[in-house]
Amino acid sequence: MSESQSTNAAWRAEQTDGRAAARKQADANHARPLIDLAFQRGRIVDGQAMIIAGVIVQFHNKQVIVRALGPTLTGFSVPNALADPTLEIRDVNGTLLASNDDWKDNQQNDIVATGKAPPNDLESAIVGTLFPGNYTAIVRGFNNTTGNALVEVYALN
Repeated sequence: MSESQSTNAAWRAEQTDGRAAARKQADANHARPLIDLAFQRGRIVDGQAMIIAGVIVQFHNKQVIVRALGPTLTGFSVPNALADPTLEIRDVNGTLLASNDDWKDNQQNDIVATGKAPPNDLESAIVGTLFPGNYTAIVRGFNNTTGNALVEVYALN
């Protein structure tokens, strides 16, 4: 498990088989850096495994976009990309706050307005405000599909 901190948020990435990498990157299209990029290259198997990215928002509310990418990864030579990732955001108690499968199904205008819309229609995204506290983003394969996925979280403010 890797952990890094940003001014207003700390991100922790972990995966069920223990392989994870987290790194800070600047977004080439915008001056604002990523809060963190949680890159998971493990395999999601039979709906039993999932990718989990945790976040702690500190001090101030944060407007964020969370993306779950799968098909886009094939363009970066990632093997066995997850064909149709689903995304959930849960609070510290495990309460479901938001979910998405196929980003154009929900919040399409809000997602496009961020400039961070996923490249593939089968990928997932959620835009929202996170209040100070702990949250979890969970990625699974739609209909228990398997493969590699990427979880990204961008601070929008």
